[in-house]
This record gives sequence, C-alpha cells and structure tokens, in this order.
Amino acid sequence: MFAVQEPRRLASRAVYLLPILCWSLSAGYLFASESDKSSASKDTDAAYLLSKASQGNVKEEIMLASNYYAGRGVERDFVQSAHWYQKAADQGNPDAQVQIGYFYKMGIGVPQDSAKAAMWYERAAASGSASGLRNLAVVYLNGSGVKKDVALGAQLMERAAEKGDVHAEAYLGNIYYSGWGVPADREKGEKWMQVAAKHGCAEAEFALASLWSITPEHPHDLAKAASLLRSSVKGGYVNAMHSLGLLLVNNPGLMREGDDPAGLLQMAAEAGMWKSSVTLGILARQGKLIKKDNATAYRWLLVAQMQGGQEAASLVAGLREATAAEMKEEERVVCEKSAKEWVEEHQSSKLLLLSNGMEKGAFPMDSVPMPNKT
Repeated sequence: MFAVQEPRRLASRAVYLLPILCWSLSAGYLFASESDKSSASKDTDAAYLLSKASQGNVKEEIMLASNYYAGRGVERDFVQSAHWYQKAADQGNPDAQVQIGYFYKMGIGVPQDSAKAAMWYERAAASGSASGLRNLAVVYLNGSGVKKDVALGAQLMERAAEKGDVHAEAYLGNIYYSGWGVPADREKGEKWMQVAAKHGCAEAEFALASLWSITPEHPHDLAKAASLLRSSVKGGYVNAMHSLGLLLVNNPGLMREGDDPAGLLQMAAEAGMWKSSVTLGILARQGKLIKKDNATAYRWLLVAQMQGGQEAASLVAGLREATAAEMKEEERVVCEKSAKEWVEEHQSSKLLLLSNGMEKGAFPMDSVPMPNKT
C-alpha cells in the first residue's frame, strides 16, 4: 500500500525555504471625502480615479493600479496596473516602487527584467522602505539582477527586521538558523522566528512548526507543531495548509474538533500546491478520509503532474500508471479532460489566501520565493 506520508524527496530539508512578500502591511492610503461621493465609492469609480491619476495624484494612481490588478470596477488589466504603479513609482512613492519591482521580477504587465526589479527595490530601500530593504536582500541572496552577495543580503535583511518588518524578522531567523551569509547561530535564529510569530507572521509560525516537526537537529513536538500550523493557516499561509493537512492524516491523534485535513489539502491544491494534489490522489486511491475512487485518484494525480512539472511527473508516474490500469479507457479520457480544465481554472499559484479584506488594499498580495541556499 502506498503510505500517505510526505515523500522524503518532497520534505523540506531546511527551514530557509520561505516566501518573501512584496508588500507592506503598514502601507495605507487615506482618501479625502467629497460631498458628492463617499470614500468607498471613489475607491472603485474608474472615471474619478482616472481623472485624478491623470493629474499626477499618487494616491489615485495607486488605487487605479490596484483596481486594474484585481479587476475592481474595471476589467482586469495587468498592463494598465503596471502602468499606474510605474507612474506612482516614478514620483518617488516607495511602496509603488516595491510593487513595480515585483512586477518586473515576475513579468506581470511588463517584460520580465530582474535588473529593473533590483533597481526599483534599491530605490525603495534608499527611501527607507522596510519592504524595499527586504526584497533587495532577496535580490542579493539570490543574485537576481545583481552580483550575488549573501553577506550583503543578510545585512539588508537585518536592517529590514530592525525596522520592524515582521516578514524580514522571519527570514532573518532562517538566515541565522542556517548560517546563510552570517555565522550560523540556531538559538538566535529561532529567537527571531519567535519574535516574528509573536508579531503574527504566518510564515514564522510555519518555520517554527518545521523546527518542531521535521528538522532533524531540533527536538520534535508534533502537538506544538500542529498548534503553530493552525495559527499559520488562520493567517492564510498555503504551505501551512498542506503541512497541517498532511500532519493530521499521518497523526490522527492530533485531530481537534473542526479539523478537516482533506479540506486543507484541497485548499492548498487549489492554490497551486502540487504536493497536496499528490496527497489527495493517494487518499482517494486508499479510501482514507475521502471516498475510495480510482477516477478521483487518477484526476488528482494528473493535476499534480500538470502543476509540478517533471518533478511531480516522475514522483507520481508509478502510482498514476497503476491507477490507470484499473480503469476503463473512457474513464481515463474523462478524467484527463477534467484535470486539464481544473488546472486551467486554477492557474495562479498563491502563498497566501486571505479572508480579512486586506487583499482590497492598495497593493496586491503577491510574493517571490526565498532563494535556495547554495
């Protein structure tokens, strides 16, 4: 029987593989009210925003950019979103500079250009932006658009953490724990993670859960790990959804009232986590937590293969072929069509799924992965 456990080659071997967030929670904009319009209506009134933005008003440029990105009040248009963030960035707004830097990093609405991304992060950092410093740190840690300099990257991350950036606190914890650009200091690294977790950072909670559950040299306490993961899940962190779902599948004694491991795995799969899709395929094949059904199993394994590329395809090949062999050809054809359509509907990979309205703010909730240590 195929055990429902994280395959060794899939398991995180270090806790420094965390995403870096390209937005600032502290960034907010207040819009003056007018007698003929409420503040809420102005935020989505395309004609009003365009009129104000065309006059060079930074606040409205940013809101218009955000609306184009999210499709609020206008048809979703990444090119227009990038255009208006660029306008605000050109006027020196550091948060807009971070955002357009991210767009260049990922090729959203503009041609992908790591050098331009680094330039915009540097400008934001020079203005004192903590998120600019954090993203510039990743640029140097990864050597993306600049010459790689892990020592400088670590210094920049520390400056961002000292400014109170909770995400930088979390990543600084990982940097010290793994000795990346600084002398390794696991105690100091874990303390930084704890500081970030105390400040409500879902990524830090996930990192601490990794220490208490899978990091070989750290004491393990699965109940403590589960508690940290639950908190991280509440923060919308997709990696935590996958890890908590898997932890509960393999350790049902940790279950609490209201826990839904299969539901967590499905949310993570819908956010682009191919390892969750693999797990759902295994569960369906075994009939564990969800109804035993080869068609469902085959579909999830196909989804995983499409989401995860060659790595996922190699991992699921044997199980997928074994499942297919037990199905009729017409059943396989239906599943293959269904899997393709599902992936097309869930193309956007996400690291955060928020339900508290923050996604309605001036900046998209996007992230760039922390680079691998080399």
